[in-house]
Parts: sequence; structure tokens; C-alpha cells
Amino acid sequence: MKIPRGRYFATTSELLRLLVDTAFFFNRDIHEMESELLDSTMSELTHGQPFIFVPSFRIGLFYTLKFLSARDSSRTQVLTTSITIPDAINAIKLNGLEARFIEMDEESHGVNIGELESALSGNTLAVVLTHLSGHISDEYEIIYKKCQQLGIIVIEDFSQAFGNSQSLKYADISIGSLSTGKTVSTLVGGIITSSNITFIDGVSKFKKINEKQNSIQRSMIFFQIIDSLKINFLCNRYIFSTLTYYALMVFKRIFPSSYSKLEQARTITRAINQDRFFENSFTKRDQFPDFFFFKLSRGQLKLYRQMLERLRVGNTKRAEVFNDFLNGLTQVAKDSIPKGFTKNTNNTYYHIPIKTNGRKLEIQNKFFEQGVDISSYGLPMCHSYFANQKLTITEEIKNQTLFIPLNEFSTPQDIKKVTLAMNNIYKQENEISANSLAPSSGK
Repeated sequence: MKIPRGRYFATTSELLRLLVDTAFFFNRDIHEMESELLDSTMSELTHGQPFIFVPSFRIGLFYTLKFLSARDSSRTQVLTTSITIPDAINAIKLNGLEARFIEMDEESHGVNIGELESALSGNTLAVVLTHLSGHISDEYEIIYKKCQQLGIIVIEDFSQAFGNSQSLKYADISIGSLSTGKTVSTLVGGIITSSNITFIDGVSKFKKINEKQNSIQRSMIFFQIIDSLKINFLCNRYIFSTLTYYALMVFKRIFPSSYSKLEQARTITRAINQDRFFENSFTKRDQFPDFFFFKLSRGQLKLYRQMLERLRVGNTKRAEVFNDFLNGLTQVAKDSIPKGFTKNTNNTYYHIPIKTNGRKLEIQNKFFEQGVDISSYGLPMCHSYFANQKLTITEEIKNQTLFIPLNEFSTPQDIKKVTLAMNNIYKQENEISANSLAPSSGK
């Protein structure tokens, strides 16, 4: 069997039910549904904290910063890392705030603790911690305590860390995306949680003013369903092994430079002929479009409930898969995984990143030749557009990381195949590196 680079977590049957619900029951009242989700969300996702649903992560961050800046107008700077959606930076700037980008840590894919600590000042309103690939560093406790002393609010993006026991622990406000591809999803949506009810009440005021269901939201859901069904079909293990893999092989030969940049979002955006909501392209906004503000529909919340019910099982399974994979690796292959992912269990293993040491394309091609399709971060580096900064480690992480395509759907045969490919490839890479360092025999 060939191994696809990934798949979405919503099942085909769930997507079909959402399709019917969106077509026929889109405008149904959701108050009862929201009440039903209170206990399960607080149990599985927010560790007992109150929460609210929002249209997306970007709008959740926009609401949060609007509340915080109104609460303390003397502070105007928000510290964040660069690998995120561009609209996260727009959410900062549209509130009249300055985004300052902090270098990342190559072993955790989180923020560099030392550089962040040095950047904290009396002008810092908030810090945004993003848990890429589901990993949460123990060192965030240092930052959280420091921020508490300085009156700085810590916001975390836990979109890839749903169910992580350390999520919400080192943050005043946690915001998650419920978009397509997340382990808990509404296809388009988000969630905000905080132990401080004052924060939740303050953010809720902006939510009530702005949100209502609209026809563009309905179109977005339809096209997200269609796209998700397409991905589920093409990444079905049998379809991928007999059809998709060979279609990718042809595509790869015709468009070799485009293979590593495959993205599905642009098709949706063009189809609904709307602002680039689903693209991670750079846009400096004067305001967010009206259709970005909406209430989640009944069908979206039903999908959320179904995925929430299996979140814990999925996280446990991904951890088991990762450990089986890790135990089968040679030391040379294991050394390519960032140390934070091998030594720290505070992880949902949303991704399993590997370093490629300047040979990303070559290693990606070698995996593909062995029947393993493999991808990288789709998120862009926002400092390259919004600020004149040089962030060497951030650029290394973005440009030289690949993801091992193992998840809770992986079989023991899948793990064995990927492990063997990894060991073979990094043995070859180690030999190439050794030969390049060996002294040449000149006359």
C-alpha cells in the first residue's frame, strides 16, 4: 500500500450528514445545541473552563485583542511567532496594535523562550503562543509567570493541540481554529476559552454585536464539504494506492517545482468568488469583510460533537503510533526529529516533523519513490510580508521541515513501511553528508 501525505479527520458519513443539514436545516435555532455541548466541551476540550464559539481563529483573536486593548490602551505591542495565518497579523493591526515577531525554537517549533523573555516590556499588551504540530513546551511556564508579573496577557493558539493535557495551563486566553483538517472541526469556525469569566464576557460583547448567519457562510460550508469529500476519496488507502499516487507521479514529472506546494484552498476561494478566506496568501486589510462574522450552524455543531466524542481516543492512538514509529528508527533517523517531540510527551502529534538539513526536496522525492507521499508546513512566514526582520531559525523550520504521514488511521503495516523508508533515506543522507566532509585526495 502507498501512504498519502495526510487526510482529514471528519469521516465521509459525517460530511454527508452535514451536507444534508446545511441544505435543509441551515437556519434552525442552535441555542439548544449549544447547551447540549456545554458539558462535553468543558470535559474534553477546555478543562472545565467557560468558552464561546466564534467564526474562526482570526476573528476570535480580533475579538480578544479588541477587548484587551480597550481594557488597557497604554500598551500597543503584541509578540508572536511568524508561522501563522496572515489574518492573525491583520487581527493585531486592525486593533491599532503593533505585531513584533519573535524567533522560533528549532527543537520545539514553538517560540524561543530566551528571545521572548528579552522582548517583554511595559509596552507589551499580549503574547501569542502557537503550539505547532500539537507540541507544548514545559518552558512556557517560565514565560507565563514572567508575564503575570508584568501584567501581560498570554494568548495561546491551541488549534493543533486539542486535548493536550498542558493546553490552557500557561495561558490567560486560549483560541482554537475549528477549520477543516483539525481534530475537532466545524469546517469553518473557532472557539475561545478562559478561566477568567471577565475575559469571556468581554469578548462575548463583540461577538453578539457582529455575528449572524449569512448566505456566504452557507456557500463556504458547502464547498468545504465538497473539498473534504474529495480529499477523503483521493486519500482512501485503496484509491490512493491504485490511482492518486500514480496521478501525483505524473503531476510531479510535469510540474516538479509545484509538487511540494500542493494546496487545496485556492480552488474553494475561487469557487465562491469571495475574499481569500481559505488561502494563506498575504493581504493587508483595512477591515475584515462582513461575511467573516457569522454564527455556527446546527449542522456544524453536530459535526463538532461527533468529532469531540472521539478526540481522546484519536490523541491516544496518535501517541501510540508515534511511539511504535520512534522505537523502530535507527539513531541516525531518530536524530532528524526535533528533540522536543522525542523527549516531551506534552503532544497530540498532530504532525510528526523531521529536519532535512538543506535537502528537503531530495528527501521528499526519496520518500515518494518508496511509496510515501510527504508534505510540509502550509502556513506562511508572516514576518516576510508584515515586517522587515530576519528570523533564521523560523525560516529554517518553514523551509526545511517535512511531516511523517502517520496518524490514528495508520495500520501496523503503514508504520513499518514509513519506518523502513525513514531509516533507509537517513542512512543515505548520513553517507552523503560524511562523503561531503571527507578530505579530497588531490595530487
